[in-house]
Amino acid sequence: MSAVWQYFSVKSENDSVAHCNTCHAQVSRGGTEPGKFNTSNLIAHLKQHHKTLHEDFRKTTELKKQSSGNFKQPTLPETLAKRDKFPRDSKKALTLTEKICQFIVLDDQPLSVVSNTGFKRLIEHLEPRYVMPSRHYIVDKTIPQMHKEVKECIAMHLDKASALSFTTDIWSSERDVESEPLYAVATLLDPRYKDKYLSCTNVETLRHAKAALKAAVLKVEEELKTMPPSDETVSEPVKKTSRMEGASSTLGSIFDEILDEGITAATPSEHITPGAIFEMKSYLCEAPIERKNNPLHYWRANQVRLPTLAATAAKFLSAPCTSVESERLFSTASIIVEEHRSRLTAQHAEMLIFLKKNLPIMLGLQKVELEE
Repeated sequence: MSAVWQYFSVKSENDSVAHCNTCHAQVSRGGTEPGKFNTSNLIAHLKQHHKTLHEDFRKTTELKKQSSGNFKQPTLPETLAKRDKFPRDSKKALTLTEKICQFIVLDDQPLSVVSNTGFKRLIEHLEPRYVMPSRHYIVDKTIPQMHKEVKECIAMHLDKASALSFTTDIWSSERDVESEPLYAVATLLDPRYKDKYLSCTNVETLRHAKAALKAAVLKVEEELKTMPPSDETVSEPVKKTSRMEGASSTLGSIFDEILDEGITAATPSEHITPGAIFEMKSYLCEAPIERKNNPLHYWRANQVRLPTLAATAAKFLSAPCTSVESERLFSTASIIVEEHRSRLTAQHAEMLIFLKKNLPIMLGLQKVELEE
């Protein structure tokens, strides 16, 4: 309705004329039949006899135009187009298909969910123009494409990493562990143990372990020379406390006895060339910390005093000393390969397992969000 009607009214006995609410004049509406009525005479009356009211009317009309924006009545083809289904390769359809695929991967849904009546009705209600893809389309095209994208994302993260650690679940004998340089170096860099246990097993094993540690430390020292200086502040060293009087177990008491035997002969070495080798010898000459302490806290507190060793420890002690994640991976496989997915090929099963573990990284999801 035109804003001019706030200044006029119509009497029921004669609707062909409008009465001015200000001067009570009768103004023709421009015709004798309702279909021919207009407001031109009313606006002209305001402009000629009530200039202030006409200015208010003009401003009100202008504001209504601005608030309505550039609204355009859609044409018949545009209206019909809104009822047509999305082409499968359209941006909207591809986005919806991708979201459905993510739903299948993240929530361990069977691929046949896209054929379930309830799920199809839900999607049709949310977006009637979307055509649900078939199970074969999801398996043969969407899943492989998503697997490729996530794989490239993980590869990019790995390329940026200066070091990589991982955990696995394998059977190995004690001798195999002691002869493996990786485990030997990690043991030496653990301030709770150092070389005290290796020296009790085999002198040759200890010699090889120290040689491996020396090589690792020298390599890190060369890497640090090419890196810009860090402004990171380090907390004060933790206060030393006496060793626990009572061991929590028989094995724990044996560990403590071995440590106590080696502490008496340990004295800081002098007249050693400064640098990474000096750090290593100085560190090994010091008494181990209590087994209840966190080794990473030790290296944070001693980062300024032993910078090269601290950087080396960050590499070798970063791997979690547990096989829980490996076992969770097996559990994930048992959830994915189950009776509702009995037709999965080995290749597609491997893709789904990979996506289940790595898709959250690409999407930036937190682990707790997936579990909830």
